[in-house]
Amino acid sequence: EVIRVIEDENLIYRCMALGKFLYDELERIRHKSRKIREIRSRGLMLAIELHRNAAFVQKELLRRGFILVKRPGHEVLRMDPALTIEKDDLDLFLINLEEILCAEGT
Repeated sequence: EVIRVIEDENLIYRCMALGKFLYDELERIRHKSRKIREIRSRGLMLAIELHRNAAFVQKELLRRGFILVKRPGHEVLRMDPALTIEKDDLDLFLINLEEILCAEGT
């Protein structure tokens, strides 16, 4: 049943397309804020390595309703959204991440 839904709803293609959109937008934010060291991705699974303050960024995103995992001992935030996440939700996440990273003192 799960495989049928994945195929019927074309979730693999959708995840690849949304993953590319997300990666491209994160690259734009990386160049604007200069606070992202590296972005690693496979479809919608992402790792965002910051130069510093990953714990602060994670807490601020959580306060705003976004759950990302911080890798212990590293400045890396991991994002593993549902395959069915809506583009509007990704847009809202990107707006909030950009606000946090572009704020003074982050």
